[in-house]
Parts: sequence; structure tokens; C-alpha cells
Amino acid sequence: APSVSAADTVNAQSFRSAPLQRTFLTLPDATFSQEGWVAGLVLTQATNPLIYRVDSPDRPDIHLLEQVWSADVTGGYTFERFAVSLAAPVHVYARGQGESRLGLLGDLRLTGQYTLFDRRTRPIGIAASAHLTAPTGNAELWLQQQTPSAAINIHASGGSTVIGAATLGYEALGSAELAGTTIGSRALWGLAVHVPVARSVGTSVEVNGSSYLTDLDKPGANPIEAIASGRLALSEELTLSLGAGTALTRGLGASVEASLQRGSISCAPLATTESSTTPSPLQSKMTIPDSS
Repeated sequence: APSVSAADTVNAQSFRSAPLQRTFLTLPDATFSQEGWVAGLVLTQATNPLIYRVDSPDRPDIHLLEQVWSADVTGGYTFERFAVSLAAPVHVYARGQGESRLGLLGDLRLTGQYTLFDRRTRPIGIAASAHLTAPTGNAELWLQQQTPSAAINIHASGGSTVIGAATLGYEALGSAELAGTTIGSRALWGLAVHVPVARSVGTSVEVNGSSYLTDLDKPGANPIEAIASGRLALSEELTLSLGAGTALTRGLGASVEASLQRGSISCAPLATTESSTTPSPLQSKMTIPDSS
């Protein structure tokens, strides 16, 4: 069978929040913003985000990463059309293969977004974003991507009461071998719908997927996950969200049973963030054929 220890490093904590957004957790909403400093905090918990599975009844699963509790701390500045932000994930607790660690820095992400059309004044809002990711995480616990990466995305959203959104993008990333599948550059996509329940309460359903372009037909090369969330506007400046996600396919990044809570502030001047968490889980499994 292929050796797990010989595999390159990959980042098994795949959740990426949309920086400083109030409508969705993972997809940007094409709207203009007030100018000012903004901040956000996303707390997530994942159970078994990376399991090495072999199609053999005589061999047990290997839980490469069993538990990870993370906090994405984001800060930035918004202009009317343009926003720039830096996200610093901190893995508060991580456990895998008998080892536990506290306070691990994750992969840093720098994001810029430009909104061309505002969905509130046009039939369709259009925005574009780019982000750079640095592999500053922990490779021993599968919390560091293999190389620096750069991505570009196009976003569209529309509606005033019920809001729909879509995104399509590409991420350039160096290759890593994981149990016979090449993990590298990939196509990215996402769809989302937001439905208001009351004046200060809304719900969203988001579906995100990616396809690793080198090995499209291999196990785990096309992960898809869904997230359902609710949002409560505590004030004009502070929004609190709680959600849960599950994998729709197997694969690296298809997180199963995830939960997240988010408190964010997105107005000028300097913002602070509050959030509490009682999350429930995210998991991704790859089925690896037994080649022994």
C-alpha cells in the first residue's frame, strides 16, 4: 500500500471564510462598502478532517488529523469599491496520530477585492478578487499547504430580498502527492442563497467545490461540501453567525460535519469582534485503493 509518511504536506483544514462579509460565510457579496477599518473572527471545529482510508477489511483507518479547533482572525480596510484584508488562522488545538498541539499558526492569506457593480442598484452585482496564501502552518499535523499559492475569482450576486450568489475561480498551487492523487492547481466554484427570516435574522445555504486539474479522475480530486447557516444582526456593526456543514463528495477539502460561528464588524472606524462558540464538526475522507 502507499506510504502515508512519504506523502507531501497538505492543508487538511480547508474552510475559508469570505473576508469581512455579512451576507454569506464563504462567498463574497457584490456590494459597495463604507470606507473604514474592519475586522472579523470565525471560530471553527473539525472532527477527522483527514482520514487515510484503505479498501481492505483487515486494515483500520488512519486518522491523520483527528481534531482541530481554529480561529480565523481577519483585519483590513474597505473603500467604496475596493477592500484589502489579511487573515491569520490560529489553530487553537489540533490532534493527530497521537500528538496534540496548542496555538499553531495557520497559512496566512492576503486578499484584495474590487466590486464593479453593486447588486442593490444593478440587476446583477459583479466583483473580482485575488488572494495570496503563504505556507506558514504546521506540516507535521497536516495544517500547511505544500507551496505558496495565488488565486483569482469572479463573483456575481443578485436580488434584494432573497439573494443568490455564484463564484468561479482558479488557484495556482505547487503539486503534492497524497496517496496516489496529485494535489495541486485547481478550479474553484461556489453557489449560495440567502433568505431573510426577520428584520435582523437570515439563513443561507452555500455549496462549494474544487477540482484538482492534474488528477480529475482520481479519488478525492473533486471535493464538494455544503454549509447551512443562520445570521443574527446584533447591531448595525456586529453580526453573529452559526452554521454546520457536511461533505457531498469524498476528497481533500470536503469537510464533513463542520460547525462554525462568526462575529464580525464591517464599518468605519476601527472595528472589534466578539464571538462565542459551541461548534459541532467538519470531516473529509479519501478512499484509497489497497495496492498491497
